Amino acid sequence: MSFNDLFSGFITCWALLIINNWNLIALMFCNVMNNKGYVVYFICYYVIGILIFLNVTVAILIEYLVSKWE
Repeated sequence: MSFNDLFSGFITCWALLIINNWNLIALMFCNVMNNKGYVVYFICYYVIGILIFLNVTVAILIEYLVSKWE
C-alpha cells in the first residue's frame, strides 16, 4: 500500500476504510517515509472519512429504508 500513484492511493484509502487496524497502516507509512507528520493525515482521514461521513451515510440509508417499510 502506498500513495505513489492515484490508483495506489485509492487502494490504500479503501483499505483504511474497511480495515480495523488503520493505525498500523499509518505507523507503517510514517516509518517508511521517516516522518511522523503523516499521522495527522491518517487521523483526519479516519475521523472525517470514517467516523463522520461513513456513519452519516449509513444512518441516512437506514432511515430511508425504514421509512419505505412503514
